[in-house]
Amino acid sequence: MASTTASRDQATFPEDWHANLPPGPAFTLDAMHHPFPVSLLEGRTRSEARAVALHEYLVPVIAIEQVRRNHYVFMRTRLVEAADEADAARLSAPADQALMAEVGRLRERWEYEHRPALVAATDEISQLDPPLPALPDALATVESLRTRIWTIHFRIVTPMLFAMQLFDELYADLFDAPESEAHTLLASIPSESTKAAIGLSDLARKVKANGLEPHFLDGPVSGLRTRLATMEGGDAVLAGLDAWLAEFGYRQDLGDLLDPTWLENPAPAFAAMRGYLSSDRNLRQDLEAARRAAGEALATTRERLAGYPAPVHERFEFLLDAARFAHFLQDEHNSYIDQRAESHFRLFYLRAGRTLADAGLVELADDVLYLTREELGSLAAGQDDAALAARLRQRIATRRIEIDAAKRLTPPPFLGGTPPSRPPYDTALTRGQARFFGPRIPPTGTHSDVRGTAGSRGLATGVARIAHTLEEAGSLLPGEILVAITTMPSWTPLFAIAAAVVTETGGPLSHCAIVAREYGIPAVVGAAAATAVIRTGQVVTVDGTSGVVTIDG
Repeated sequence: MASTTASRDQATFPEDWHANLPPGPAFTLDAMHHPFPVSLLEGRTRSEARAVALHEYLVPVIAIEQVRRNHYVFMRTRLVEAADEADAARLSAPADQALMAEVGRLRERWEYEHRPALVAATDEISQLDPPLPALPDALATVESLRTRIWTIHFRIVTPMLFAMQLFDELYADLFDAPESEAHTLLASIPSESTKAAIGLSDLARKVKANGLEPHFLDGPVSGLRTRLATMEGGDAVLAGLDAWLAEFGYRQDLGDLLDPTWLENPAPAFAAMRGYLSSDRNLRQDLEAARRAAGEALATTRERLAGYPAPVHERFEFLLDAARFAHFLQDEHNSYIDQRAESHFRLFYLRAGRTLADAGLVELADDVLYLTREELGSLAAGQDDAALAARLRQRIATRRIEIDAAKRLTPPPFLGGTPPSRPPYDTALTRGQARFFGPRIPPTGTHSDVRGTAGSRGLATGVARIAHTLEEAGSLLPGEILVAITTMPSWTPLFAIAAAVVTETGGPLSHCAIVAREYGIPAVVGAAAATAVIRTGQVVTVDGTSGVVTIDG
């Protein structure tokens, strides 16, 4: 099973989104993970790694392909065609068996195989800072590590979604209840993102204990470090922040190589601390209360199971344990891979860029983020090729302009038509993937509401705050409704500030929905065009049970 790409150098910008597409199914924009232009260094690593993992789980995939248009990435998965439902069942049965076996060892593989491998790989990347002659070999090493890390990613997320979907379906069958009701039982294990948010909450309390709250809330976030350094007690807060950044600062906005890490720009951490100060919320206590509530809900559910035979009890407990750990892995794997590992990759490329800049081959360290892997490798290998360096400097300048302009484009959700409304195989995996990404529906609602998918139950009314980026989300005030295209683990601290969250992407198994449930706030996900329809300052009501956002004024 191969993973291929269809792309070409752009002769003009912007180019026709739909021109020169290879024949076959439509390509889809993954707006949950990549709503904005993507660095050319990303290459095909993720699609190739996903193909490898699906092949290992015996999923009948022919290829995973991608095209790049105007610096946005679109992908498609080509499956073996089934003649009918019986043939589809035959083709998918080996994958179901392989994934069920994997579900039984999710925890074991994470703790003793995947997590240690990820830590070792990121440690290896962090130590790479070669001189110019050794740079080609270091680039090859990093590319190998990227492939290894992203293959682990898809080895994790495939059975993870499978496990959560199986539990939701079992719960719905047993109790004739919506699948979303099962999620109340799953809050259990604190993830790295949760620990990071708690750490910022603790730092906010340290600010208050040192009498720095008025100074902390006054003035722009960008100058806080400088101001704190001059205040009595400020050194203790900054020492605490530096310790927090050393542990949790390897995170970015949406996990693309173009995004600065929090180590480079800690403004999001300061913004979250400000939000905690304004809300006076003790996040550690609130999350512990949520876990107690999950335990109480589980006790009630077990009482409802009293009349069922032993095999049902056994299957329930098996899938419950798997789903709870999968629920944890949804956030945890993202912290280790999409955030921490990608941050290390970015920082390595910047070190490589400084080496090239010192040699006069590029002007700025971050110029390398605007090259392809092949171009960067050629530049490092052909260190005496002045003509090559000149050509690549011109490409870098052009691409900087293009990528900045591309951020203001509105990419289509699909290229080459519209994907079928239903996958060719009806399995727990395809159903879980559908509930992760959410239904492919156009914007719906009226002039007074926006409709999406129920992500986290509950009702909240507040002032809307539109945030396309984490920088914009830094203005979120306690009690406001966060409205975004998507969220990542780096956004998690904001869930303790917002009264509710609305996203344009995702389904009930998405990161946003799961974290909102952990924090006990309502969420509507997959609300197409929400950031365009709703305006900052409007009062909205978020019904996370029905999936409707009402614009009140």
